[in-house]
Amino acid sequence: MEHIHFSHRQLDSGDSWETILYETGQDAFASKVINALYLKDVVDVVNQYEDKLVINDDTVLWHATPSEHVRKNVICYMSVKQPFQYFRKKIKHAFLFGAQTYDDHLTLLKTITHFTLEASINPELYHPRKMRAWLKEHADADKTT
Repeated sequence: MEHIHFSHRQLDSGDSWETILYETGQDAFASKVINALYLKDVVDVVNQYEDKLVINDDTVLWHATPSEHVRKNVICYMSVKQPFQYFRKKIKHAFLFGAQTYDDHLTLLKTITHFTLEASINPELYHPRKMRAWLKEHADADKTT
């Protein structure tokens, strides 16, 4: 997969899922990889699907369909020390991704889901360098399958 914009951040806590969502995407927004309309699209998806975006007991995967509001494929990660309420779940890991094409969307969805399974067994993968390397390697591999 072509170069992916990646950000990795940590918060102590957040007052709402909306705050965490915008904080998660802050680096990508500031870098102009995504724009405010993409974040609005993600909020619309959350309002429609609610906790169906939770991929394991403590991880949410926010995203919307590919659009012109995504200028480069992006994966943003946020670790929250004090889990936040997200519908009926307590979340401490939040991913936000954006893709330019449907193929890239499926690749990133598959890669991040696979990552969360691996990281549940090996939490050291959440270290920024390890996460970046793991996601890039697997996104490239998942693109071909």
